[in-house]
Amino acid sequence: MVDIQITYQCNNNCLSCIIPEKAYCKEKVEKDDVIRLLDDENPEIIAIGGGEPSIDPDFFDILRFAAEKNPEAVIKILSNGRYFFYEESVKKLLKVIKGNDNKFEVHISIYGTEKVHEKITRSKNSFKQTLKGIKNLLDSGIEVNLRIIVNRQNYRNLNELSDMIVEDLDNINKIIFIFSRYMGKAQKNIEEVSVKYDESVEYVQEAIDILQKGFKGVIRLYHFPTCVLDPEYRSLVHGMTKESGGVTFLDICSECIFKNDCSGIWESYIERFGDKEFEPLNP
Repeated sequence: MVDIQITYQCNNNCLSCIIPEKAYCKEKVEKDDVIRLLDDENPEIIAIGGGEPSIDPDFFDILRFAAEKNPEAVIKILSNGRYFFYEESVKKLLKVIKGNDNKFEVHISIYGTEKVHEKITRSKNSFKQTLKGIKNLLDSGIEVNLRIIVNRQNYRNLNELSDMIVEDLDNINKIIFIFSRYMGKAQKNIEEVSVKYDESVEYVQEAIDILQKGFKGVIRLYHFPTCVLDPEYRSLVHGMTKESGGVTFLDICSECIFKNDCSGIWESYIERFGDKEFEPLNP
């Protein structure tokens, strides 16, 4: 898998973003560097993200190049969805999709219902634009997956979000609950975003119960250590969002029957809350 941030700029200002504050204004990703990386690799999966990749002026050129250079790769666009509020943007994306043989997926982050979502994004009208963007993509036949980043601001709102998804977004392909990592802006705002597993997991599991009754797509849990979940939810654990640093296992984890399938624990979580919640699971 190749994971490319084509820009650090974003039209949201999320409390829980893992990109450092200064990068939003000062850092720039050069298009030639992205092209060179795609030229050197032969990946099965290409994830194109940011910041918000769709606001970069080279977005469609990079997307088209990635697809043409790697015709068998799955192309994942990691977005906040606001750009696709505009139907013309969806038409441009469809043109790229129809011109190539790749499988395309748009992964959109949604944090909660309107009030909660915008408290996290700190961007007025972001919820309405994201929701409309999702619907526009679905109406055009484009595969959409939702990414729900679980943090202190939204975990009590997950039931309401699940109700909304079941009612309004039943054509979503996959929903991924991702436990927040504390780096970048999330580290700066750690008092506002950090939450313990033993506080939040109950709400995540209740949200999953709602989805399982009315949602036909796939549900996955990322960065939820298996031992913090009730037994009936452990099959939903799917490890990590990507192969990266920042994850650790405790010495006691070697005794656990789920060691090979577990996501491990964010190191930033251990630094914040310690390791008393975790224990090995045995037959």
